[in-house]
Amino acid sequence: MLRLNLNPDPIWHDLARGVRVLCCPVTSSHMEKVREDLFGKTGGAETEADETDAITFVDWCKALAPRVVLDWEGVGDESGDPVPPDAEWLSAMLDDDQCFVAFRDRVLMPALLADAEGNGSTGAPNGTSEAPGTAKAA
Repeated sequence: MLRLNLNPDPIWHDLARGVRVLCCPVTSSHMEKVREDLFGKTGGAETEADETDAITFVDWCKALAPRVVLDWEGVGDESGDPVPPDAEWLSAMLDDDQCFVAFRDRVLMPALLADAEGNGSTGAPNGTSEAPGTAKAA
């Protein structure tokens, strides 16, 4: 089942170490632009194996973050002065393992899962996709 969220309002996500990011909803347009950034091609020509073999989740997060993070709190430079959520600072923030894991789990993974729902592979209506046994009993 495709679950649609018609609420276009940005959402605050608590990451780690007191960092919060305000993200707009991740759309298929964002994901296509990330693919273009990472693979240099459009139109879904890459395979799922290409994506997972060549690109890490860190790469996905660093490509997605500048497109969806509108604001943040709890991030500063070496002196503690607030910095803008631009691509360079977002990349540095994602180098922190705790912030990366939280961003991956709260922002990237839901978008990837929603993207996968549209790929034509679905489970059975009862919630299990296990195939019935085809081997004869011994």
